[in-house]
Amino acid sequence: MNGEDFFGQSVDIYNQQIIIGAYGTAYIYENLNETWQQSIKLWPNNSNIGNFGRAVGIDGDLAVVTGARYDFNNGGHSQEEIFIYKYINNQWQELDSAIPLDKQSGEQFGVSVSIKNNKVLVGSPYNSASQGFSGAFYVFEIVNDKLIQKHRVTNESTSYVKFGFSVELLQDRAIIAAPIVANDYNNSGEVHIFDLENGSWIKKIIIKDQNGKEGDDFAYSISANDDFLIAGMPRADYQGTNSGAAIVIDITDIDSIFSDSFEASEK
Repeated sequence: MNGEDFFGQSVDIYNQQIIIGAYGTAYIYENLNETWQQSIKLWPNNSNIGNFGRAVGIDGDLAVVTGARYDFNNGGHSQEEIFIYKYINNQWQELDSAIPLDKQSGEQFGVSVSIKNNKVLVGSPYNSASQGFSGAFYVFEIVNDKLIQKHRVTNESTSYVKFGFSVELLQDRAIIAAPIVANDYNNSGEVHIFDLENGSWIKKIIIKDQNGKEGDDFAYSISANDDFLIAGMPRADYQGTNSGAAIVIDITDIDSIFSDSFEASEK
């Protein structure tokens, strides 16, 4: 690695495997005999891909990496793209890549990604399909080793909310972060939880920090399992200006949400 590689700009973990994104590449490591050893360094088959490794995900024998394809025939504009890899015959192989059906450059498709059970959830926080740059998320399914777009869900509220800035996929549940939610851009932040019901993604709840204030960036980052959701708020001022905090939310029963917060500490 060299300077400006940005190794670690994105990460994910599955059991004894981790994937780490860098500028232009991604690395997969395995824990062998309590030692993390590099398994492979991933590259896209197409050399015209920029910022490959921007977001990464791994789930068993499948891995996903996002990047942007340069269109030299269109003024050099880039089109964000996702790439899927599969572990076949003791090696990782690129299976397919995909762009959204409503492709538009600059919508930051792929700024966030999550993979689970042959489904890939992709955030596009500047998607403009609903209102001006209000954001969207996409769900792709891997069918016969091909990425097939199944759903696009747009945010129907105020523009510039960064809906899809961070995403998490749990079986048939999609968790979508929107760290800016206000007409006056006060960065108050929300988390939207959708469940897949009868073939459609249904919004079940919107979670806000009841003790938060403008500028906290609630849900700037999220991670979740079947029981708990954690949402980072790096600009919270509980222990001083921009000291930061994180909130853990029990999502086992979304009709009765319980949360607890963790604040910055020198301990």
